[in-house]
Amino acid sequence: MDCFTGSKRFNFQFIQTSKTVTVDDAGPDPAGLRFKVTSTDPLRLRKEAVIDPTNANVLTRLPNGQVVSATTNQPVNGFLEVETDFDGKHFKGFASAQFLKLV
Repeated sequence: MDCFTGSKRFNFQFIQTSKTVTVDDAGPDPAGLRFKVTSTDPLRLRKEAVIDPTNANVLTRLPNGQVVSATTNQPVNGFLEVETDFDGKHFKGFASAQFLKLV
């Protein structure tokens, strides 16, 4: 389809050949994997993927058996970025990957 305005010519063929992509067409999402906390002591959920000796970056402590969802599938310094609902609140942070088991 061509359109003329004055001396310029515009081609709108790209509109006819464009495709709408749904979320299902995008393929599997590597994030969203679910894990269960396996630590006998409460697992610290941290703001950053580092151990702070003062525990200033600890958001909360997750109990053994708490289910979390990965927001990415790439460990950072031995931590996995996860999110979970716990104690009536939603948390997103980093948990030590060694204490997470895929469910």
